[in-house]
Amino acid sequence: MKSITPLASRTLVIAGLVLVLTALLDYIILLIPPNFEALEWKIGLAGQMVDRGIVPLVGITFILVGSWIGDQMDGRRSGSALPLASLVVASMLGLIFLLLVPFHVMNAQAAQKQQLTTIQEQATQAATGLPGAVANQVQEERGRIQALLQNETALNQAIASGQIQGEQVTLLQQFKDKPASIDSYLQGKGKEEEARLQGEIKTRTKTATEGAKTVALKSTLRTGLSSLLLAIAYAVVGWTGLRAMRQ
Repeated sequence: MKSITPLASRTLVIAGLVLVLTALLDYIILLIPPNFEALEWKIGLAGQMVDRGIVPLVGITFILVGSWIGDQMDGRRSGSALPLASLVVASMLGLIFLLLVPFHVMNAQAAQKQQLTTIQEQATQAATGLPGAVANQVQEERGRIQALLQNETALNQAIASGQIQGEQVTLLQQFKDKPASIDSYLQGKGKEEEARLQGEIKTRTKTATEGAKTVALKSTLRTGLSSLLLAIAYAVVGWTGLRAMRQ
C-alpha cells in the first residue's frame, strides 16, 4: 500500500500538469489571431473559454491533492513551488473569469442591438418595396383579364376545361359587361394583397425580434452565469489556498 501512495501522488501531479498546461495552451490558441473588433469573435471567445473552464480547475485540484499526498508521506508542510504556482494560476483564472462576465454581457447586448437594427432595416426595406410589387401583380392580373376578354374563344375553352370556374366566371362576365369595373376590382384586390403582405412582414419581424432577444438572453445567462461560477470556484481554490500557505 505504501508503494502505491508515491505512484498515486506522482500520477495526480502529472495528470494535473497536463490538464492545466493543455488548457492554457488552448486558451492562447483561441486568441490567435485576435479580432477584438468583431462581436461574434468576442462572444465566441468568451463561450469557448467558459466551456473549457472546468479543465484547468480539475488539473489544479489534481496537483494540489497529489502534492498534499506527497507532503503527508514526507511528513512536511505543503509549500513547494508547484502547489504555489497552481494557486497563483487559479487566482489569475478566477480574475479572468470574473472579468469575462461583464465582457460577455456587454458584447451579447451589443450583438442583440446590432441584429435588431438589421431586422428592422430589412422590414423597412420590404415594406418600402411592397407597393411596387403589389402594383406589378395588379398589372399582370389586369393583362391576364384583358387577354381573356379580348379572346372569347380562349375564354370559353378555359371555362369548358375547368381552368376558370365559379366566382371567376361571374367576375369575367361582369368585366365583359362593365369594363370599368376591372379597375375598381383590381384596386380592392391590390389593397387586400398589400394588407396581407404587410401583416406577414410584421409577423416575420416580430418573430425574428423575439428570436434575437431569446438567443441573446440564453447566451448571457449561460456564459455569464457559468463564468461567474468558475470565477467563484477559482477564487475559493486560489485565494484561500494562498492565504493558508502564508499562515
